[in-house]
Amino acid sequence: MITHLSLEAVLAVENLNPQAPPGSNGLLLLGNYLKWLAYLVGLLGIVYGGAKFAVEKWNGGVCESPKIVAASLIGGAVVAASGALMTQIINAAGS
Repeated sequence: MITHLSLEAVLAVENLNPQAPPGSNGLLLLGNYLKWLAYLVGLLGIVYGGAKFAVEKWNGGVCESPKIVAASLIGGAVVAASGALMTQIINAAGS
C-alpha cells in the first residue's frame, strides 16, 4: 500500500522540465568539446584510411585500409546517433 501511494504521488507531478544544475556549464562545455573531438578524430581516420589506401594501391601492398575507413565511418555513425538519441530522450523527458 505504501508503494502504491508513493507511485501515485510521483505520477501526480506533471510538466517536469529538465534543467541543468547550477555550476554545470563547465561540464556541458567539456561534453561539447569531447563530441567535437570525436567528430574530428573520425574525419581524420577517414582521411588517413583514404591516404593509406592510395599508397597501398600505388605500391601494390596488402590492402588493409578499407578496414580503417569502415571503422571510422561506423564510429562516426555511433557518435552522431548517440547525440541524436540523447537529444530525443531529453526532449521526450521534457514533454
